[in-house]
Amino acid sequence: MGEVDSRPFRVIVAGGGIAGLLMSHALHQAGIDHVVLESHSNVIATGGASFGFWPHAARIVDQLGLWEKVQELSIPMKTSHNRGPNGHTISKTRLFEDVTSRHGYDFLVIERQQFVRILYDNLPDKTRISENKVVKDIEDIPNGVRVVLGDGSIEEGDIVVGCDGVNSAVRRLMWERAKKTIPECVSEAEETCKSIL
Repeated sequence: MGEVDSRPFRVIVAGGGIAGLLMSHALHQAGIDHVVLESHSNVIATGGASFGFWPHAARIVDQLGLWEKVQELSIPMKTSHNRGPNGHTISKTRLFEDVTSRHGYDFLVIERQQFVRILYDNLPDKTRISENKVVKDIEDIPNGVRVVLGDGSIEEGDIVVGCDGVNSAVRRLMWERAKKTIPECVSEAEETCKSIL
C-alpha cells in the first residue's frame, strides 16, 4: 500500500473568503478531509461591497444551515430603482418580489464582512483554516498534489480548489502549466480579464 492509501481523500482549498469558507462547510458536511489556506493574517478582513443572495446562492446557504443567520443581518430587497445622473428614476421594477414568489427565498443584501463572519463563526472545525498561507506553487506528485507555500511549508492532498479571488494564484499557476503544454491556449485577454462571464 502506498502513502495515499493510508490517508483519506484530502482537498486543499486556496482562499478563505466567501467561496473558500462555503467550500469548508460543504466538505465538512460531506465528511471530506480538507484544509483552507488563506493568504491574509485574518479571514475576517475588512473591505468589500455588499453581497446579494439570488435563489441559487440562498439554497446553498440554507442547505448548510446558515440561512436564518443571514436573514437576521440582512435586508430583503423588494423594488429596484435605476436612476439617471440627476437622480430621477429611469426604471422601476418589482423583480425581487417575483424572485421571492417564484423561488421561495427573499433576495437579501448583507455586508460582505458580516457574511464572512457568519461563515467563519459557524464553521464546525476552525482548525481547518490556516492563515498567512500564500500559495507559491502547485506540483503534481504521483499520488496527488503538493502546494508549496510562501513560508516554506507544504500541504499535500488529492485536489486543489481555487477559491482565491480575482487575483488567483491557482488560476495563474494553471495558466502557466497550460501554456507550457499548449502555448497559445490562454489568450492575453483572458489572463488580464477580471470578470467571469
